[in-house]
Amino acid sequence: MSTAAAAADDEETLSKEEKQAHMRPRQCTDVLCIPAFIAALCLLGYILHYASLHGDMKRVYHGLDFQNNLCGVSPGVEDKPLLYWCTKSGGTMDMKALSNAGIENFIEDEAGSKVSLVGLHAVMTATSNLDIGHPICVSSCPTGFDTFSSCFLEETVQDMSTDITGTVSKNVTYHFGFVEDHPSYSLADRYCLPSDNVMLEQLSGTFTWGAEAAMFHLMQVMESWHVLVAASFVSFALGYMYMLLVAKIAGPVVYGTFILSTLFSLGFGSYMLIGTFAEDIDTAFAVHFNATTAAHEIYVPSTGIKGADITISAVLLILGIVIGVAGCCLKDSIELVLGSIEATYECLKDMPIMLLQPAVSVLLKVSYLSVAFAGLAWVLSVGNVATYDVSSYVPTGITRSFTYADDEVYYIAGYCFVAIWMYELGRAWEQMWFAYATQMWFFTPYTNGSKGVSIFAILRGGFVSLMYHLGTLAFGSLLLTIFQGLYLILSIVYKQVKSTNEDGTVNKVAAGAAGCCLCCLKCWENVVRYMNKNVYTVVLVNSESYCSSAGTVVQIVAEDFASLGILEMATKIFQVGGIVTITGVGSYLTWFVLRNVETFSDPSSPHVVPQPEVVTAAAGVLCFAVAMTFMNVFDMISDTILLCWSLDRRYRKMNGLGKNEHLPVRLKSLLDKVLGDPLLE
Repeated sequence: MSTAAAAADDEETLSKEEKQAHMRPRQCTDVLCIPAFIAALCLLGYILHYASLHGDMKRVYHGLDFQNNLCGVSPGVEDKPLLYWCTKSGGTMDMKALSNAGIENFIEDEAGSKVSLVGLHAVMTATSNLDIGHPICVSSCPTGFDTFSSCFLEETVQDMSTDITGTVSKNVTYHFGFVEDHPSYSLADRYCLPSDNVMLEQLSGTFTWGAEAAMFHLMQVMESWHVLVAASFVSFALGYMYMLLVAKIAGPVVYGTFILSTLFSLGFGSYMLIGTFAEDIDTAFAVHFNATTAAHEIYVPSTGIKGADITISAVLLILGIVIGVAGCCLKDSIELVLGSIEATYECLKDMPIMLLQPAVSVLLKVSYLSVAFAGLAWVLSVGNVATYDVSSYVPTGITRSFTYADDEVYYIAGYCFVAIWMYELGRAWEQMWFAYATQMWFFTPYTNGSKGVSIFAILRGGFVSLMYHLGTLAFGSLLLTIFQGLYLILSIVYKQVKSTNEDGTVNKVAAGAAGCCLCCLKCWENVVRYMNKNVYTVVLVNSESYCSSAGTVVQIVAEDFASLGILEMATKIFQVGGIVTITGVGSYLTWFVLRNVETFSDPSSPHVVPQPEVVTAAAGVLCFAVAMTFMNVFDMISDTILLCWSLDRRYRKMNGLGKNEHLPVRLKSLLDKVLGDPLLE
């Protein structure tokens, strides 16, 4: 076949719209990365197969009693799936006390004979202090004081023998006794939490930071899943409302976002700061003004840790000041952003299928992350589990430790690496979808005031991406995965070198070096992540490898650094405003409902949320994720529009063509006005 014929065949792989968008004939890019990705998937399959043979996910989330029995799993407690913390025992209950408590004075043994509880088998009175160090497994959560459980009382240790090496054998005896129960309720069908608020504070108050706090609060969040579902729907409604308002009244919405974000950050930050020092304010008022109303009677959200509250307050105050100052200083740039936003919405209006992307994106990410974390729990469960005693003040039974063989450690690391790679590849694929659809829209001529682009252009973009550029997607996502892996390793090293040595010293040189390396890695990761968005657009246009396309992007950024920099900075400020607004409003509505609706605030309600701040924080994370998704839609489309503008400018200059008459009108006029350069000549 002749070269001309081959070129003609290549041209046939392009549609009319693709040729109009200056796209080169299709060819596969970075194909050498595809076998590497397939090998990684095979490795993932092998690791999961190993986990299916040697792991048990129940080891991860079932409670552990103080004897390392896995509730509902280990021999002897198969029929006892719930973990229960007894109270410390008081005095022995006599017959009258048993009768007053409604407890029968006998118990049936295994043979079915009735044995008296008086004397040797005495029932001890419950106290108000939980025995957080010795949880037991039970078949159901006690609901009153008229029952009893066999609880730990004390242990005795006896030296048995000493061999020739000096090794001492000890015999440990655990003494149990019947202790009066206290009312409790089931959490996640795995743990019995006290119904009494004082006891619950004893349990939850010991969890302040770290893995044990995360696991405990995660269970509370899981129990309030219905609240999180409602919060996610609210955040989606806010996101689409935001997009609609931007389309109709872009200027007022953008400036209103700046104002609202500034006021919310400053107001809530000040509110938390005042609440942090409420007791100190009470004392001052009582001394100087003989005040009778306590400031702390006014409810203020709190993490329970004064230092954390001050940090959050400071971050919110600084954020409010930064957004307000940026809004004032970037007034001219904001006008340019408004033009970019209008062009972005015009693109969405001509291809309405792209409006579904936020919902689809969140659904796919949540689905993938759920499966990925379930797989991680499966892989982690291959180790031997044991209770992890953080300190004598932290309840045992929730936290745990695993011990692994050397090859199992490599399996866990390999699983995490491949799982992150797949997640980053999915994000890259999503970016290429948008890049393709936005290119098609940008280069399509106007007809009767709109661009007639097929609503299925985004689907064709997904097909083209996988068919021709899977290797490039794998390569770009691999770079980000490597940076994240190195960052994780260096983070562990940084924590180790920051810890105090045996002699009480800290290696400050090593800590400083590790900290600098962490900063450099994070900077490079952000650079690669920013470059990837633009590289994928160039790959679609030129059908060149990742490295070649990256060189083109560097040239474009160098030539149009001033204009692209102004737009990028102003757009980011706009995105921050949208994220703060959606997240703030969604979080506040969640907190307001949990505090004021009896279904969630009444202790007698089956749907009561005992710690609304924890659930509100989880809802805030969900709202933040949804807000990020909506803002990413604008970010990807606006960035692609600007890059297409630069590519089109270069193409027309190289081929001696005139101006592109099919650019969004207001965006073009604002570029000329704000940048002071026609740019398209």
